[in-house]
Amino acid sequence: MNYIRAKTIPEALKYLGESKQAGLVIAGGTDVLLRLKSGRLVAESLIDITGIPETNLIEKRTDHLVIGCSVTLSDIIQSPLTRKLTPLLVNAVRVIGSTQIRNMATLPGNIVTANPEADAAMALSVMEASFCVEGINGTRTLSFKEMYNDSGGSAVDNRNEIITKIFVPFQNDEEISSFQRFALREAMSPAILNASFMVKIQKRKIVWARISMGPVAPVIKRAAKAEAWLMGKTLNEDIIKQAAALVLDDAGPIDNPFRGNRDYLNHVLSVIIERGLSDIAYKTTQSTKVV
Repeated sequence: MNYIRAKTIPEALKYLGESKQAGLVIAGGTDVLLRLKSGRLVAESLIDITGIPETNLIEKRTDHLVIGCSVTLSDIIQSPLTRKLTPLLVNAVRVIGSTQIRNMATLPGNIVTANPEADAAMALSVMEASFCVEGINGTRTLSFKEMYNDSGGSAVDNRNEIITKIFVPFQNDEEISSFQRFALREAMSPAILNASFMVKIQKRKIVWARISMGPVAPVIKRAAKAEAWLMGKTLNEDIIKQAAALVLDDAGPIDNPFRGNRDYLNHVLSVIIERGLSDIAYKTTQSTKVV
C-alpha cells in the first residue's frame, strides 16, 4: 500500500484522481484503519492530509466557527472558541471513545461513517452545521441533511471528495442545549440511544426547538412533530411528558439484537427525551438572558 502525505488540498485531490478509485484520504484514521484491517475496506493508497496547515485550524467568523478537517476531537474539547461558542458540540465530543481515540479522531470521520448514533453528528444536526466538500469535479457546500443519502449512507464520495471544512453556527445567549446518551457503560461503548437538543427561548417561551435522536432510523432523525408542537410553549413537567410522547411518534425504533426490543427502546428514548428537556428547563431558570 502507498502512503502519501499531501501538502495542499489540490494535491490531495490530484492523488485521489490518479488512484482511480483505489485511494482513500486519511486524517484521524480511527475508523478507516480498522476497516482496512478487517477487509471491509480496500485501498491501494492512503493520502494523509494532516500536514496541510489550514486543515488544522479552528477559526471564528461573523456567526459561525470554521473547523478544519484534520482538527481532532481533543482539539475541539480544549479550544476556548468551541467551549464558549459551541458548547453542545464539546459536550457530545467528550463521550466519544477514549482519550487516545479523541486525540486522533476527527469530525469528518464521525460524519462519513454515517452511523445513526454518531455522537458528534448528533450535535451537529441540531446546530444545523454545513460542510465544504471539495472534490475532483469541484467544490460544493452541503447542509447536514444533505450529507446522507436515502439509504442511510454518506452522500460524500470519499474516493473522490474531501470534507475540508465544517461550518458550525454559534450558540447564542437565548439558545439552550442538552446532550443525552444511554450506553452499556460510560466509556468505549456505542450508544444504545442518544439525543441532542437545541431550543431558543424568549421570555420563558419556546421560539423554536430542534431535537435529534438515534439510532431509530438509517440516519439521524429529527423529531419534527415534537419540534412544531413545542413552539410557543413554556417548559414544565406536563409539557415535557407530552413532548416525549410526540417524539416516539416520529421515532419508531425496531427490535435490535444489540440494543433491545422495540418496547424497551421506546421506554429508554422517552426517558432520554424527558431528561434532555428537563435539563433545558433547568438551564432556562438559571439564565438571565431568556427571562
